[in-house]
Amino acid sequence: MLVSLLVSSLFLITLDLRGVSVVSGLRNVTQTLLSPVQSFTTTLFRPVGNFFSDIAHLGRHEAKLIHSRVRMKNLNQNSSPLKTHKENIHN
Repeated sequence: MLVSLLVSSLFLITLDLRGVSVVSGLRNVTQTLLSPVQSFTTTLFRPVGNFFSDIAHLGRHEAKLIHSRVRMKNLNQNSSPLKTHKENIHN
């Protein structure tokens, strides 16, 4: 079974490279038929992939969050003199 699929795929690839129009029609039909299946499986397995990705990057996300909080704190502290300077200019 596997050998026949491999031979068939190599045959279709060869026909496609030679520009046979039957292959392009077959490709379009196959794409049309398998598109809903691909969308369904993507929708079904995306949460699983996101879960494992989040676990793998947990430490990295936490470090980014801490870094962002420190930057926000520094920006808030540095913006106070600017506000005071702007107030002095307008008065």
